[in-house]
Amino acid sequence: MTNGKSINTKDGIIVGWDIDLLQYKSPYIGDASNVSNLLNELPFGEYKNKISLDTEKEPYGLSADYDLTQFHESDMDFIYKTILRNSAVLFSLIENLDTIRYNIKMGNSSYNYEFTRSSLEKIYFDQDLREYSRDQGEFAKLISFKDIPSLLPRPR
Repeated sequence: MTNGKSINTKDGIIVGWDIDLLQYKSPYIGDASNVSNLLNELPFGEYKNKISLDTEKEPYGLSADYDLTQFHESDMDFIYKTILRNSAVLFSLIENLDTIRYNIKMGNSSYNYEFTRSSLEKIYFDQDLREYSRDQGEFAKLISFKDIPSLLPRPR
């Protein structure tokens, strides 16, 4: 579940993300309220504990802490791919965001992941991620991008 909405897949990708995410588009990472509200709307939003913004000097960044204790180690592939997709959306909507760090707590274990705009663009996309937030049609392409597969968590 994400924010009371189930995660559905079609052809191996998450579907049902709302195009209304474009309302969170911003040229700057410095608007903490906007960033927090956007994270709340993305998968795992209800598990977000806190965020911090690195806005003093470039590279500008976001750190987000999540408590995913209800998931298991066997879900790590799903978790990684979901935060990777979330990162693509964040890089698309926040123009000067350069780096995203995720600090994930799962029971007694902690996991840290870092993504950069340049690495996602180089590995997965053929254009600047900001171009996907140009309009609803382009944003729909980003949301349905099939080269970043997402899997449902394994049943327990």
